[in-house]
Amino acid sequence: MHPAKQEFTRLVGAMGWTKSEAARQLGVTPASVNHLMNPNHPNKPGKPTLKLLRLIAGREKPGAAAASRGRERDGKERIRSEEDLIEAIHHAPKEVRERIIWVVNCILAAHRPNPGSAED
Repeated sequence: MHPAKQEFTRLVGAMGWTKSEAARQLGVTPASVNHLMNPNHPNKPGKPTLKLLRLIAGREKPGAAAASRGRERDGKERIRSEEDLIEAIHHAPKEVRERIIWVVNCILAAHRPNPGSAED
């Protein structure tokens, strides 16, 4: 199943919504929700729909989004995609976000070719 479909399905489940309730909350038809949750249907949720669902879940059930994601056997949450990483950074305190940005910049700088090198 497409990762966006998986996340959509997990979040709807974490909220405890029926497909009809998910449709009402998101302002779409129940058929649309059914398509988005059906692994054999080609439609997948777009970024705005997932963002809205994450916002609702975060407001109404803090931790529902995190709890709905896969956890390893040790119980620790794993970041599995760029979207997970961005969401985790977004929810981190400002000081943590600044440190993450510094670390990422260091990593990227270490992998950039030197000006005038053979890799240019």
